[in-house]
Amino acid sequence: MLSPSQPAPRRQQWRYWKGDGTGNDFVVVLDLDDDFSCDAREIAALCNRLSGIGADGLLRVARHTATAGENDASFFMDYHNADGSLAEMCGNGIRVFTRFLIEQGLISYGVHQIATRAGVLTVSAEPETDISVDMGTAEVLSEELSVVVADGAVSKAVAVRMPNPHAVAVTDDLLIDLSTSPRHHPEHVLADGANYEFVTLLAPGHIAMRVYERGVGQTQSCGTGACAAAVVAAARWGLGDSWTMHVDVPGGQLRVHRDLHEHLHLQGPAQITESGLFAFAADGNLQISDVVVHAQPNPQPTPGDEQVDAATSAVPTSRVQTESTQ
Repeated sequence: MLSPSQPAPRRQQWRYWKGDGTGNDFVVVLDLDDDFSCDAREIAALCNRLSGIGADGLLRVARHTATAGENDASFFMDYHNADGSLAEMCGNGIRVFTRFLIEQGLISYGVHQIATRAGVLTVSAEPETDISVDMGTAEVLSEELSVVVADGAVSKAVAVRMPNPHAVAVTDDLLIDLSTSPRHHPEHVLADGANYEFVTLLAPGHIAMRVYERGVGQTQSCGTGACAAAVVAAARWGLGDSWTMHVDVPGGQLRVHRDLHEHLHLQGPAQITESGLFAFAADGNLQISDVVVHAQPNPQPTPGDEQVDAATSAVPTSRVQTESTQ
């Protein structure tokens, strides 16, 4: 089991896979025997884009035993951010998690339940289609938030729990200084920190978004953030009880559909792009070997969206390993 604060003992090599969902990338570790241990420092080392595998977070694939009254789920998605901190949920991560289970033959195409720290969620996957996940409902906490970015610019924002905390600001453009983490006021509304989404309204049912994720930094995409942003935009447009929102992110496009029960369904591409081996040496240094590239990450910014393209040209992309050893 992962331990974000306790030192981990030295151990054998572990196989890893790397997955991509609209530019959100993840290190995936299969741990069906629950004997994988990793502390926050080592998770950060794995996710480091210069000296590690490089990712926005780590997905540990574990078995799950359903408790009384809980929907049946065979697998638990244990997710950590790139800095090693725990996260309640990751919308793109659970789609990559599902793709991994399918490719490993652990589940078949169809509808399945996946356990997360946010509860048991339902995913749907069919051949030749994107993976969809029922993200549940959004909770709007406050419409009186202010967000301050690195250059001092201030935007009004809406606090949304998805269940991760989000601060969503609707802006005229996406040319925003995200060189360091934004801040929000009043702080007590999202006391545990926030993911920050900056959104432009392109046309009813179509938005563009940039994001700065808690525990990660600026990323190519954020699934829970896309859901939060879609809820705020739909309210601005008065789209009613049921709607579909197309969300352009630097790594591609996601779709968010709200049904008549107020559940948000996140849909988008997910693929496994790489695999290899890693181990931590006795001195704590990370060793990576036997890297195989399975597919290139998803295409970068959505063609035709100049705002996303220009504003995110400096966002770092995944460093794909090309050497047999490191």
